[in-house]
Amino acid sequence: MHDGSALPGSPRTLARPCCLVTEVSRIYPCGRQKIKFGKMADLEEELLVSRLSALKQFCEYTMDMEANRTRSAVDITAAEMVAHEHGDSATNKGYRCYAPSSGCAFNLCDSQDKNSVQEGSLGKGKWPFEAGIKSTNCWCSPDGDGFRVRGLNYLHDGKKVPAGQPLAKLFAVDWFVDYKRMDDVCSRPAGTCQRYLLGTKRGSNTSFVFAVNIQVPGARHFSIIYYYVLAAPVDADSLLGRFIHGNDHFRNSRLKLIPRVALGPWVVQRAVGTKPLIVGRALKVTYHSSQHYMEVDIDIGSSTVANNIVRFVLGYVRTLVVDMCFLIEGKRVDELPERLIGTSRVAHLEPESAVAPPPVA
Repeated sequence: MHDGSALPGSPRTLARPCCLVTEVSRIYPCGRQKIKFGKMADLEEELLVSRLSALKQFCEYTMDMEANRTRSAVDITAAEMVAHEHGDSATNKGYRCYAPSSGCAFNLCDSQDKNSVQEGSLGKGKWPFEAGIKSTNCWCSPDGDGFRVRGLNYLHDGKKVPAGQPLAKLFAVDWFVDYKRMDDVCSRPAGTCQRYLLGTKRGSNTSFVFAVNIQVPGARHFSIIYYYVLAAPVDADSLLGRFIHGNDHFRNSRLKLIPRVALGPWVVQRAVGTKPLIVGRALKVTYHSSQHYMEVDIDIGSSTVANNIVRFVLGYVRTLVVDMCFLIEGKRVDELPERLIGTSRVAHLEPESAVAPPPVA
């Protein structure tokens, strides 16, 4: 008589939860190879393949659902939102997870002036969705407290704290495409920095622009450029001032980026992670500066690993909401707590919406 334990292939075996990596290691302890242990081993292999196939279908299904939900959210008008708020429809339940009042885990972006003039090539919006404001193929600034940085006593207790408000405000984002890498975009007379942020339309003698240009190589080169504006002059003795006026060795050892996929497939979240990165140690970084701006050009193509990750992410970019913040690492007591230079959020970016950059001169 059977002792009551589940046989391979029985309903109890099929239903038990398990990790795919563990299951692969159990079935293929010496790696993937052709092993013959009879019909039972063939059955287990078929079960594993079916699980992998089901996982793939589930990922594709959830991505389609997210895309449909995003399109539906964009089409909801203010009147429809009020009606949904008092209803019990499935659409209403799906919408609430994006609403500011839902208490969801995502940090809200700063409010947008609906009458503001777009200055960068990528439009400003807001995510989570809000009626009357663009929520796809757009940017906004999430609250700094969503990121954790080294606290005042970090050198003693190793604790990190919510970052608080950044030093600079994100005023514009450019999304460019060209057949060559785009360097020192801030120096171009017709560009966002010179024409709008430092020009007569907004700039002043005390304005300083800190721009981060993330360069993605390929048959077509992409650049996404974040323009942060500091209204007050930068103190030369501050950590940021020493970074701006310092040498490249100091800059490469201190500039830190913290990424986060706020919305997207689990596999992308795992690939990107949330671990702070000292940019100059992993990638080639070029600095361009003048009296009123500093542009940091980050060449993703300088690292095979980083390039592969970014290329992988680009395949999902329409379904993603990606947050980033930039700061200078504090290593001494007088450099703590760390302060963010600025934050950014890009929601459901459309690669084909990238435009040509302004001419060099």
